Amino acid sequence: MLGLVLGSFDFAGAVFRPFVVALNAVPRVALIPIVVVIFGIGLQSSIVIAFLVVFFVALFDAYEGARTVDAHVRHNARLLGASGWDIMWRVRFPYSLAWTLSSLPIALSFAIISVVTGEILTGTTGMGRLITTATNAADTSMVFAVIIVLSVCALLMLWIADKFKDRVLHWWIQQD
Repeated sequence: MLGLVLGSFDFAGAVFRPFVVALNAVPRVALIPIVVVIFGIGLQSSIVIAFLVVFFVALFDAYEGARTVDAHVRHNARLLGASGWDIMWRVRFPYSLAWTLSSLPIALSFAIISVVTGEILTGTTGMGRLITTATNAADTSMVFAVIIVLSVCALLMLWIADKFKDRVLHWWIQQD
């Protein structure tokens, strides 16, 4: 929603975009110790870390989706009597939604990477800890097993995300 608002209102986009870009430039891995101090070691910190990574990916795609609506589409909507609110919700929102949902594979991949990295750095129970334990024991078969499990989980999540995207964006023209 924030990306939609920033992309729909030129003034808001011009004012807040530099701050969003600056916050996005901060490496998420550097935020892991801060998140752990605030939320503690455990599931809560993993969720916050994944959220921070996914939020900025989705924000930029929603922003660009709202901004890239062709001028002639907006003008045609105005000619047909659409208000500014109507244009935002009936024209810009679908573009923003399409761009945001198209970023799901990248966002999910980054979320998995950041959570596993957080587990490696903090020693939290999870796949990251298994990788660390296996690495310390020089157990390469365990490391590969964890990588395979993570890959299968990621593929399953990406398949679910694609099905969700296809269901929500059933109206969007697919080019094969």
